[in-house]
Parts: sequence; structure tokens; C-alpha cells
Amino acid sequence: MKKPLIGIPCRYNEETLETGILTNYIESVSKLGAIPILLYCTKDELLLKELANLCDGLMLSGGPDI
Repeated sequence: MKKPLIGIPCRYNEETLETGILTNYIESVSKLGAIPILLYCTKDELLLKELANLCDGLMLSGGPDI
């Protein structure tokens, strides 16, 4: 059976232009038998649509930007 691809949005700091993610999220998705796909911040709508279409699910980690 194919493993599901789960998109995990990365956090983004507008002041420093840094993007990142806590490894706990990646490891948790992997331990559940899925493949994590990191979704980084971009203004390229076509790329975002392509990334979203690849994913079987989405993990929202929460935070002030939701």
C-alpha cells in the first residue's frame, strides 16, 4: 500500500526572512507511517497548488499565523 503524503506548513519570520519547522512534526508524521512534505512560504500560486495536489492530507501545527 502506498504511504500517504502529509503536507506540513513551515513557519515563516517576515523580519528575518527565515523559514523552518520543528523536527517533532516531521518525526510524528513519519512514525504514523506517512511521508511528510514540507510546505514552505511562497507567493507562487501555481507552485502552491501543485504542492497541495501532491498531498493526501495536511497537518496544521497552530501558531499566531493561522
